Amino acid sequence: MPTTRVPTFAQALPSARYLLLTTYRRNATPVATPVWFAIDGERLLVWTDARSGKVRRIRRDSRVTLATCTLRGRPTSGAAEGTAAVLPPEHGGAVQRLIDRRYGPTMRLYRAYTRLRSGAPTPTYLAIVPS
Repeated sequence: MPTTRVPTFAQALPSARYLLLTTYRRNATPVATPVWFAIDGERLLVWTDARSGKVRRIRRDSRVTLATCTLRGRPTSGAAEGTAAVLPPEHGGAVQRLIDRRYGPTMRLYRAYTRLRSGAPTPTYLAIVPS
């Protein structure tokens, strides 16, 4: 039986479409969520809704675990540790342009869908630095 070699996070990142971002609850339970992202030098920039649990968890505990993944959150690489921070609102425009450039019309359609489904989301942007 052939063995399948799982790429490391660094190997898989350049061609990845989604990140599996794992944050931690107060009781240390991991919560993994697939997210949209853009690469900006050493940082990974993520778009999310300010009301999401991951934003609250990152404000409390900045450590995260990252892997590349499918749209549905199935990991496609090994994991890497990292540190995340919520960016100030004035960085939002630049981050959104990078994410829009990466995903094109798909991201714009997704944002329109979320506005219809759950009201206007309050966009929040995260900066993640893998260790």
